[in-house]
Amino acid sequence: MNTHSNGEWGAEEFGPDNPFKIGEAFDMFIVIKPEGYQVYVNGNEHYLFKHRIPLEKVSVITIGGHVTLNLIAFVQKWNTSIFATQVKRGFLRWTPSTIHSQLSLPVQTPALPYVGPISRGLKAGVALYLQGVVGSKGPGYVIYLAKLMSSKVIRERCFSSIHSEY
Repeated sequence: MNTHSNGEWGAEEFGPDNPFKIGEAFDMFIVIKPEGYQVYVNGNEHYLFKHRIPLEKVSVITIGGHVTLNLIAFVQKWNTSIFATQVKRGFLRWTPSTIHSQLSLPVQTPALPYVGPISRGLKAGVALYLQGVVGSKGPGYVIYLAKLMSSKVIRERCFSSIHSEY
């Protein structure tokens, strides 16, 4: 996890392990908290990446690399959602109708690289939900939360899955 600002990357941060396995499905939530982005993968807390750019400046999400995404969506009220309750217990179980009733602005099976606006902006209490399958080729995938400013891009690489040996 990292931030690119003023033409330079900051110090890279890594979680304690890589919860992604080549060819396997995943459910991931990136929960926006006042102190940073809390990442959950398959019902388990993975990492807290502290904010390096103001949330109100984040207006675009970009996802690319070797991953197949089935769904990208937002959970507008994370703390009262069924997902927040379940990740606290360390598991995820829900029906498709439950998923869709709790999500807003869904994009199904987006082509990659995916670039989409964050229409309401990011704020604490909102979560980004991604459901997909890790690809079998290449170096992995990246998710950028960014602000586009004329020819300059400020972006936080909120999650990067790099596969070296499996």
